[in-house]
Amino acid sequence: RYTETLADMTAAVGSQTSFNATDFEAITSRLTRDRLRGASAVGFVVNAQAGEAPAVQRFWRSRGAGKLSLQTVGEATDHLYLIYTRSLDHVTSATGRDLSQAVEPAAAMRLARTSGEVTASHPYVLLKDRGLPTAWRQQSFLLAAPVIGAGGTPSAGQFLGWADGVYQVRSGN
Repeated sequence: RYTETLADMTAAVGSQTSFNATDFEAITSRLTRDRLRGASAVGFVVNAQAGEAPAVQRFWRSRGAGKLSLQTVGEATDHLYLIYTRSLDHVTSATGRDLSQAVEPAAAMRLARTSGEVTASHPYVLLKDRGLPTAWRQQSFLLAAPVIGAGGTPSAGQFLGWADGVYQVRSGN
């Protein structure tokens, strides 16, 4: 069910002529933890070089991410910025976060892009949990699916980013 949901999200995002925050909300509005057992969040991620961050930030702010602040971390060639997110566990993820700072989701996203397939990361502690006491940290994994512009849209055939889902290794919390 998880991969089917991400595939549906990528098709919906890729078919938009000018994907924005309202579209993301509509696409993800029916997703819940009841439907996706153990899911923490779903999101939309884009890649950019550090020097491109200000322009990328302006672009997505103009598309409804009004308070977006891209937080470039580390020396990665491509940074992976969380643009939109929907929390499914009532713990909000910070948009603008640079996911390239965590090896596991970054590797899964890169593999998803090159393979064109939904890809799972190895288990890891979520970035949002790394400052918590050890007992409260969630061991999770990320599923990433590449978003490609659909035929008939201005971005037909172009890579647009990733739809992702974050899932707890142990659900039931």
